[in-house]
Amino acid sequence: MFLKECKAVNHHTHWIGGPDWLAEVLSPDDKSRKKLDFYAKVGVCEILLIDRDPWAIELYQPQAEEMVLVGESSLERPDHLQSEVLPLTFCVVAGVGRPVVEVQHATDARKWHV
Repeated sequence: MFLKECKAVNHHTHWIGGPDWLAEVLSPDDKSRKKLDFYAKVGVCEILLIDRDPWAIELYQPQAEEMVLVGESSLERPDHLQSEVLPLTFCVVAGVGRPVVEVQHATDARKWHV
């Protein structure tokens, strides 16, 4: 997600610089965690990794030129992860048939399950 005040430059065919916020859904043998250094170098402000086996989410933010894990949420430990980029929190909760990621707006408490 590129916000209005994003540091990245839109060249209308490509962007130079990283997005303010991104989410990646992990798959078997996924290499997303190995890309964290790259994301830090291009200026990504926040990353949410979503793992479905087992269900868990991880929130990363840049610190000292590297992406650092700042929080985790799972069914066993359903912590609410507060984004510093978006007015949202994220948490893994039980759903119908499978767990879901609960997204809650920080100012008006609206909730979505994805």
